[in-house]
Amino acid sequence: MLLLPYLVKVGFNCLMPLEKNAEVDASEIKEEYDKVVLIGNIFKKALIEEKRAIGKEVESKIQLIKEGGYTPTIDDIVPLEVPLEIIFTT
Repeated sequence: MLLLPYLVKVGFNCLMPLEKNAEVDASEIKEEYDKVVLIGNIFKKALIEEKRAIGKEVESKIQLIKEGGYTPTIDDIVPLEVPLEIIFTT
């Protein structure tokens, strides 16, 4: 995140979507930039797998959620391969 220090310096206070596929780690960003609100970082490909994979992905963000300033959401658009059952029941 080479641009992040400059963005924070000019007043940016939120980052979204934090794409996990690009190896963005919300925990690392939060450690260095505590005041920046983070949104995303739930791996979209976990939605294609079984429900346990989604739970595991969200559980990996529990500490961030507790600390505040982080909203777990999918890191990109929902892939076409995701069953509607997952979208409407998860």
